[in-house]
Amino acid sequence: MKTFKFGQLLSKEDICDRKKEISILNKICRATGRAVVYGPRRFGKTSVVKNVVMADYLKNHEKSLAIYADLLQVDSMEDVSGRLQGAFEQALSQRAKIKTFISNINN
Repeated sequence: MKTFKFGQLLSKEDICDRKKEISILNKICRATGRAVVYGPRRFGKTSVVKNVVMADYLKNHEKSLAIYADLLQVDSMEDVSGRLQGAFEQALSQRAKIKTFISNINN
């Protein structure tokens, strides 16, 4: 039985009633690789994207990089740039070892 959790990211097993949304996002990832997800607060958007869609995508695409950037309350392009840079650094550090990354760039 699933328990109600509030104020934290949910694991894939704890997400319910989002099969349609997950299917749509997976199709978008296969087709274009880019999506913007928006909706009311506390509806599980981040949990679905980070813990289901991105995790599945990375599992199936070992040489790919998935970047998640939360743009809530950005006030300037400088803020956007900083968030994107931080998200890129985090994704890169989790996904690739530096020697492998540099080798792939050279290839």
